[in-house]
Amino acid sequence: MIGALIGWLAAIVTRVEDVPGIRRDLFLGVAGALAAGLLANKGVMLGGLSWLALAAGIFGGVLVPAAYKMIEKRRSA
Repeated sequence: MIGALIGWLAAIVTRVEDVPGIRRDLFLGVAGALAAGLLANKGVMLGGLSWLALAAGIFGGVLVPAAYKMIEKRRSA
């Protein structure tokens, strides 16, 4: 849920107005938050939620869409 919210906010900040771009940012935010949260929580998805896993999820949800935008910008330049 947090990853989707962060991906949506990333779409607003980067002024993505096309529906596929917004969906892509939502997906990347969820994927980044899930991957980082799993890594921080030692691979346990339904175990206890720790503050470290929550912070890692937020960081991953921001980092993955931002990295994708940076790579996409380099390819188009």
